[in-house]
Amino acid sequence: MKKLVSEASPVNYPDPGSRLRHWEPAARNFLHSVWYAAIGISYFFRSERNARIQLMLAALSVVAGILLGLEKTEWIVIVICIVLVFALEMVNTAVEELCNLLTTEFHPAVKIIKDLSAGAVATVALGSAATGLAIFLPKLIERIQ
Repeated sequence: MKKLVSEASPVNYPDPGSRLRHWEPAARNFLHSVWYAAIGISYFFRSERNARIQLMLAALSVVAGILLGLEKTEWIVIVICIVLVFALEMVNTAVEELCNLLTTEFHPAVKIIKDLSAGAVATVALGSAATGLAIFLPKLIERIQ
């Protein structure tokens, strides 16, 4: 079973503030936010198998898009789908971590919360797959003929 964030060994990330003392407070706060977001994204890809699978599928979509010569609008749709899947998977991971932190015992409400969160990811992933097929399949058929 995967360790909770709270149970994981502490990670000593360098304090971004030490290098940002000469920056204005607003810029420093923004850079702190970017730093902590990067830590979250890093944790997501290191700890979640689905994240790595989705990253591979996203990379394949980008390569296919380059090879098939997608138009600007098609690229926008593909990028939105990729970002939505990643973002919702991160929210799902956060919800699961929070539920695991609240209780280690089975609770019907926690099961429903986790199932709903996973269902949201599945819904967006299936919609993205359908969108990808609608964009890529005609181009593939055209190339084959």
